Amino acid sequence: MTLSGLTVGSLELEPAYDPYVTQYTAHYPSGTSSVDVTAEKADDFAAWGNSHDDPDLVSVTQQIDGGISMDVVSKSPGESGYEEPDTATISVNLAQSGLTSSTVEFKVSFEGKVNTYLVNLLPAT
Repeated sequence: MTLSGLTVGSLELEPAYDPYVTQYTAHYPSGTSSVDVTAEKADDFAAWGNSHDDPDLVSVTQQIDGGISMDVVSKSPGESGYEEPDTATISVNLAQSGLTSSTVEFKVSFEGKVNTYLVNLLPAT
């Protein structure tokens, strides 16, 4: 367990947040232009990314009609020696034409183990 919390704005996570579950879905209503996805580390000694030396904080991949996949953002907490934030938030643009899904990935490492948390953002049907 390396996250103590995971939220997607005011949207409901499916399943409900559980620190031992690593894959979630949230459905957003028509007309939603963006949503903030926030993860909070459970331990001050945990690192965002694969380790303190490989600090990819979060990435977002979006699927567009026709199967085109784009890696739209990747954030890092900064240079070596930077004090990593306990909370990471990424704002996901959902207003693109033809967008069929967005996947947000957080990697958190602790004591040599890397956990990957995925949040799939889908339009409500």
